[in-house]
Amino acid sequence: MLANDAAALRAAYAGLEPEDANYYVSTFSKPGVLTAGLNYFRAIDYDQWFALPKVSVPTQFVWGAEDPYLDNSTACATADHVKGNYHGVLLKGVGHWVPETARDELTHMLLEHISST
Repeated sequence: MLANDAAALRAAYAGLEPEDANYYVSTFSKPGVLTAGLNYFRAIDYDQWFALPKVSVPTQFVWGAEDPYLDNSTACATADHVKGNYHGVLLKGVGHWVPETARDELTHMLLEHISST
């Protein structure tokens, strides 16, 4: 991911402002940082993860329709892990970086969600 001036890592940050992407690439290019981040995901025990109890607090899950890393079916399946009030929101025209690329819309939805609970 760091070869060729971190071309693969830079591609993962497509859609972000260049200065934001550069910040992340710079951070993950430091020795050991990218490996540590990837090891977090490698260490997930999915059997334990799926055995966790369902969430009982009101939950809102927001994802982008253009997210290349999160399949729509996976995002929709999040509801299966919630027993409290659940609201899923698919944002059209938004990719993986929802807080960075749909800041105003997400902030409005979060404030609305918090005030309604």
